[in-house]
Amino acid sequence: MYKGDYLKFLASSHTKAEFEQIICTLCYIWSERYQVPSPSTAPSAPWQPPPMGTLKLNIDAASDKTSSKIGVGAVIRNSVGQVIAALSMPIVGNFASHEMEAKAMFHGINWVLQQQLSISIVETDALLVSNALKSPAAGISTFSDLIMDISYLLSFFPNTIVTHVKRNANSVADSLAKFALGLDEICSWWENFPLSIYSIIVNDSF
Repeated sequence: MYKGDYLKFLASSHTKAEFEQIICTLCYIWSERYQVPSPSTAPSAPWQPPPMGTLKLNIDAASDKTSSKIGVGAVIRNSVGQVIAALSMPIVGNFASHEMEAKAMFHGINWVLQQQLSISIVETDALLVSNALKSPAAGISTFSDLIMDISYLLSFFPNTIVTHVKRNANSVADSLAKFALGLDEICSWWENFPLSIYSIIVNDSF
């Protein structure tokens, strides 16, 4: 029996409402069978530990425009996911989102330099910042100046790479950045993290 004959048979043996429901069901089955998941709905990779014997730095920024405050969050972890150090830094000012993320990158790397730690990987969910650092170009803008400053700091870590990750792979740094919005001064930890941050660290590790 050809498809056309089969549809005619269904139409003649069912009411109009029943036939329309059958057609809708067949269309749904067909679309589900051949549907390709879009990149936007595909699950993102979670945070991944760095190679054995190395450290990874995750950085993020948050903002509160009503109080003109930026929060910087940074966390350093080793190859087994153990937190070596973490930072929450409040900054006063209003900036464009890409400038805000670049400032977070600058302060995060400067903090690592002050701690005299050696990092191999820097991760950020700010795509514009990570792309700009791959091929920094001279320009007259606050963002260009920040990229040049970050590049200078990275010169102290010649083997370090900067990569872009999805937000869910940067959740601890994001939480530290949001935590900074409620602070009046810089807070850094080597242990005894705030409970709200510690729970995210544990969940991120598993």
